[in-house]
Amino acid sequence: MKVSELTGKPIPESLAKERGRLVDMMTDSHAWLHGKKFALYGDTDFVMGMTKFLLELAVTVTGCLGSCSEGPNVLVYPEGVMYAKVRKDDVDEIVEQPMVQDRSVERLLMSEEFWSRMA
Repeated sequence: MKVSELTGKPIPESLAKERGRLVDMMTDSHAWLHGKKFALYGDTDFVMGMTKFLLELAVTVTGCLGSCSEGPNVLVYPEGVMYAKVRKDDVDEIVEQPMVQDRSVERLLMSEEFWSRMA
């Protein structure tokens, strides 16, 4: 690795293993993420770092999915379910409920009013 060449120090085995896992994840997820659209919001350093990472996976990064007035949103694919006014505490439920119980988190679903404006 270039870091090792520049510093003259060996890369610890734990970091080499972690890097290998990351490269595997990026390779495996490319087929699922290619061409998908992500909207990012948050701390500038986080957004810049995540944007760079997602662009390497061939996704499209956008500022808004058309629902910015509805607060923080999460759009889940392949289901196409959109959640509104999502808080940090809601994330586990959004991830687990469709996978475990095969249903959406009803209280967070995007409003019918929003969908009628989009039509």
